[in-house]
Amino acid sequence: MAKPVPAPHGRRIMAYLIDGAVVLVLLLLASPLLGLGNVDERDRVRGAVLVYAVVAALHAAYIIPSWGLAGASLGKWICGLRVVGAHGRPPGIGRASLRWIVMLLLSWPLGVAWWPVLFRSDRRGLHDLASVTRVVGREPD
Repeated sequence: MAKPVPAPHGRRIMAYLIDGAVVLVLLLLASPLLGLGNVDERDRVRGAVLVYAVVAALHAAYIIPSWGLAGASLGKWICGLRVVGAHGRPPGIGRASLRWIVMLLLSWPLGVAWWPVLFRSDRRGLHDLASVTRVVGREPD
C-alpha cells in the first residue's frame, strides 16, 4: 500500500468552506426551532453566546461522526479528502472529538491550529498532531 499523500492546501480550504456552508444551512433550519430569532435586542451578549453555542453544537454533531466513522465530512468527500488515524482508517469518535476540540480552541487565536499545515511537509495542523490524525487524498475506488 502506498504512503498516503498529504491533502493539498486548496482542497483542504475548499472542504472547510463547504462544511461551513452545511453548518450554516443546519443553523438556518434549526433557528426557528430553537427560538434564536427571539433573543432580546437589549441582551446582545447573551444572544451572541447562544448563537455561538448552537453553531458549535451543530458543527460538532455534523463533523465528529463524519470524521470519526466515515473519515470524511461532506466537504472532504466532495474534495476527495479523508481524515485518517495512524492505522490509515477513520480515526473513531474519540480521536475525532479531540481533533475537533483542539481545532475549535486553537482556531480562535489567529487560526493558530492551522499554521503548521502551511509549513510542515506532512501538512498536519496542531489539531491533527494532538489527535494523531492526518488529512490525506482519498484513494481511488
